[in-house]
Amino acid sequence: MLKNQLLALCAILTLVLSCSKKDDGGNDSPTVNEDVKAVQEYLSKTDNVKTFGSSFQQVTFTDDEVKDGFTVFAPVNSAIDSYDPNARVEATSLSAAEVKDHVVKGIIKKADLTNGKKLTTLTGKELVVTIDGDKVLINGVVILDNGTGDAKHVVFTIAGVLCKKPGNAEITVLDGSLWSTTDTLGKATAGADVALYFTRADFTANRPAFTGQTDASGKITFSGLPAGTYYLVVKKGEKLNYLKPAIVNGQLVALKPTGIYQNIDQVNHGPVRNIDGFIGDFIYQDTNGDGQTDGNDRTAAPFEIVIASNKTVKVNSLIGYYINRQGAPFANKAEADMYLKDLYRSIGDDWNQGLVLVDGVLSDDGDCSIPGLDRYCAMDQFAITPTSFPLYSVYGQAYKHITTLNRIIQNAPLLNMPVNDLNQMMGEAKGLRGFIYLRLATYFGGLFLQKGIVDDNQIRASLSDTYTFIKNDLNFARAVLPIRFTGVDKNRINSNACRMLLARIAMAEGDYAEAKQYTNELIQMATYSLVPSADNILISDENSEIIWNINTNIAAQNGIKYFNDGITTRNFIPVARYAEVLLVNTEARVNLGEVDATYNLSPLVIRRQLPPFSYTNAEQAKETIRSIWKAEFYREGHRFEKLVKWGKAMEVLGPKGYHAFNNLLPIPQDFLNANPGLTQNAGY
Repeated sequence: MLKNQLLALCAILTLVLSCSKKDDGGNDSPTVNEDVKAVQEYLSKTDNVKTFGSSFQQVTFTDDEVKDGFTVFAPVNSAIDSYDPNARVEATSLSAAEVKDHVVKGIIKKADLTNGKKLTTLTGKELVVTIDGDKVLINGVVILDNGTGDAKHVVFTIAGVLCKKPGNAEITVLDGSLWSTTDTLGKATAGADVALYFTRADFTANRPAFTGQTDASGKITFSGLPAGTYYLVVKKGEKLNYLKPAIVNGQLVALKPTGIYQNIDQVNHGPVRNIDGFIGDFIYQDTNGDGQTDGNDRTAAPFEIVIASNKTVKVNSLIGYYINRQGAPFANKAEADMYLKDLYRSIGDDWNQGLVLVDGVLSDDGDCSIPGLDRYCAMDQFAITPTSFPLYSVYGQAYKHITTLNRIIQNAPLLNMPVNDLNQMMGEAKGLRGFIYLRLATYFGGLFLQKGIVDDNQIRASLSDTYTFIKNDLNFARAVLPIRFTGVDKNRINSNACRMLLARIAMAEGDYAEAKQYTNELIQMATYSLVPSADNILISDENSEIIWNINTNIAAQNGIKYFNDGITTRNFIPVARYAEVLLVNTEARVNLGEVDATYNLSPLVIRRQLPPFSYTNAEQAKETIRSIWKAEFYREGHRFEKLVKWGKAMEVLGPKGYHAFNNLLPIPQDFLNANPGLTQNAGY
């Protein structure tokens, strides 16, 4: 009994002492660090961060967390009032862990907050600094001031909270160029490169925040993303999720694809009309709301996506070409063959024939007084500007053909066809591309070398690099194509045509030994010979003199009276014939010092009934060659380029208004406007 009473008394005394100690003192309460106290006081007295200050007041910081100084990023009151910590309810205060999401060890000055700098909070959360113009952001939240504090603590005011639960982004990449009636937004595409940027400035500086590639299902998921706005860029090869980009007032803008035309009714009567669109092409965001989309509907790029806290945002990102059908794969070899066949007609009967006419008007072969050529007077009189007719059609149509040829080059290898058939198709496409580029380089100099479907952001290569590219195309074609085609295929580019085009480049570059070699090969083949009567050269393109004729219908041109002048009958204008081989071979030899090498000229002189020639030195030999060129190739598209090459343009064309800078034509103004990196030729 006594024992039990003693035990009860001890328990009562212990309880009393315990309560007395608690009342006495708070001797067990942790001591608040003086710098923490200073921050508590600052926050409690600063009106726009008082809500955060109330939460900060309740948090205990260990000595290890603050002994070496600390930096606080304090959200404004409204940010906490609207903060939804669990994506369910409104928050009026922050937990201790959420407060520590805003605190990092060490002293961070405003100058230390450089783009890409990473900080770690007391909870281990990573914070990333980004710079957007004059704004400094931390995890996408704007820092509103320059910071307040001393050597042991710094407080920054920020526009939002940093403790939001991360979100996720599930991005599905759909290739619009692979559209079908079953894949109505395009085909889900594996291996696409996907990048998220904190700011558009980061994109310009190539500083992605998160990157990856789509899987076999065309998807990629980014997990643990700090909530906020990101800028999405998707790329696979040439295909992007933003189209027709341009720089306007220093800002990248582009067309944003929002869907794909499924049928002709949508194309003609849909709520938004793409002026260049057809079935399978993109419907673009109608930014200016006028009911149709064109270059005026470009919007700021890259395009933004918003990541919400504690949620997964699902995004379909459409990639492709401005006009998807320009890059779409072929269903089969027959479709590709028909596509190439149609291209021959367009290049030969329209574009190249038009360029032959331009050459004549520029030279002394013709002038704008010829019926139907009044629109060419600016060229004829060398009053040429970047907006003069027909510059746009000459230059612009050439690049449309290049895009078409690149579709063949890009997609033909995907078809299941025999190797020989594939080589021929690739050879023809590359040969035609080389031919077009060579014709353009003759009149415009160094070119933008478009190697795929996309023709954005054009920058010119040097003339030397341009010739190198052309030679690679022509040499590929020369190696795989037959020496000539016959019958219904007679107008296709052949191996010997490529040899002649290579000889032209050699002459332009002053490589006379190579020009001699190529033309020697053509002479030694004994495949070609001169037609006895000059009146019969351009009657049938199956005669022995024609190396390659791509032109099938001269009457299709408005300039019919230019070509058929009542003196010479021209049913076609060939790209290359044997007379040129003889003249180039002779000119190359003379330039190499073989002054007696003019034996190839006699058949030409006799056929044209020209006066006999004689000379005693190289210059006289060159003058003889020039006079034969003029007579032999009248209105066949060589005269202007030859006068420029020989240095005779000023002498012959000066009375028409020719100036030295007219040796090249101006790049059309529309192309300069669309491509800030494209430079104009001197003098225009």
